Amino acid sequence: IDTTPASTSTLKGNQGPSELRRLLSWANKHGGIIIIDEAECALGKRGKAIQGDEQQQQQDFSRDCLNVLLSLTGTMGNIMLILTTTNPGELDEAVLDRMDEIIHLPSLASTERTCLLRSHFSRLFELEPEQPASFVDRMLRPIRGSTNKAHYDNKFDVMRSISDLATAAELETCSGRELQKLLQGVAYM
Repeated sequence: IDTTPASTSTLKGNQGPSELRRLLSWANKHGGIIIIDEAECALGKRGKAIQGDEQQQQQDFSRDCLNVLLSLTGTMGNIMLILTTTNPGELDEAVLDRMDEIIHLPSLASTERTCLLRSHFSRLFELEPEQPASFVDRMLRPIRGSTNKAHYDNKFDVMRSISDLATAAELETCSGRELQKLLQGVAYM
C-alpha cells in the first residue's frame, strides 16, 4: 500500500481505510505479506495539532486507517505486516506495540554511499568518445541499441568527485533512492 501524501490525496473519504480493510481481510483468509511503505502517513500518532483543511483530511485518513489496522490485526495469524518509515517516532504507539520485531537500518556509511554513487554514475554517464562517431556508426546506432547516457570528458576525475560527494555532510542521511535521484538530476541538466 502506498501511503505517501501524494497517493493518499487521491483516495477520497473512506477509500483508503476501506481498501486497507479489504486487503487485511483477504490476507487473513489466504495468508500473505503486506508491506506498507511510508507507514507514518497512514498510521501516524493521534492527537497532533491541526492547521488547515488538508492536514485535517490527512489526520482523518490516518485515524481511520489506524482504527482499521488496530481492529483487524489482533486476531490475524496468517499475515506478515511490514511497515517502512524514515520517521519511526511518527508512528502511533499502538502500532509499535503490535510489531513483534522492529529492525532499524542505519544511514549508509560513506563507503556504501561511494559504491552506490559509482554504480548509479556508470549507469547514467559514459566517457565522451575521443573522436566524433563516423557516418556509418551514426546510421547503425538505432540497430546496435544506442545508449542515452550523458557524456563527460576524460579531464573529469570521476572517482575523486564521487568520493567527495559520498563524504559530504549533506548526504549523510540520504537513502539509496535519494542518491540515485541526485545523479539523475545531474545527468539531465
